[in-house]
Amino acid sequence: MWNKLAHVYEERFMKLSIYDETYCFFKDQLLHANATILEVGCGPGNISAALLKINPQLRILATDYASNMVELAQKNNPQIEVQVLDAKDILILNRQFDGIVAGFIAPYLSSEDLIGFFQDVHLQLNGKGVFYFSFVAGEPSQSIFQTGSTGDQLFFNFHSLREVTTSLENLGFNILQSFVLSYEKANGDLDEHTIIISRKR
Repeated sequence: MWNKLAHVYEERFMKLSIYDETYCFFKDQLLHANATILEVGCGPGNISAALLKINPQLRILATDYASNMVELAQKNNPQIEVQVLDAKDILILNRQFDGIVAGFIAPYLSSEDLIGFFQDVHLQLNGKGVFYFSFVAGEPSQSIFQTGSTGDQLFFNFHSLREVTTSLENLGFNILQSFVLSYEKANGDLDEHTIIISRKR
């Protein structure tokens, strides 16, 4: 499904500016101007592009499970490094980073997988590293199958703000800032998107 949607996502998200404030805050928390960044679930490279617009010195490795997304991320950001990689396998990189970005991969991780992912992020961050995490908050009991524009179905997991913040804090992160932004979907409905930026302690 993600390979089918790659160009749709490119058209929809590459020039989206509503998250720019959150990217600037993330950038300002990094300890080095030429910080190393791992992006997990990079899609067509829209977040990498936004970060590089703010600070072209960032050294980014962008990863995604879908090869078509990775190809677009490389096309849209020729200066970055890319790799096809499942979010559950980031430890195989055997590298640490100054910052890690995970934009809206949470719906495709169960509560158990999400905690495991947070643990892996903590291990992959350098001391005082910064973690950018965005998701659609909701109660886990609301999780359902959703049908995409291609007709494919995926199970959409909701995670509560309480669940996410408690897990991050228990696993060794300090919450620096949270944002809640309204996003208008293709059908005109509004979603509330939550962004949490935290620091490894």
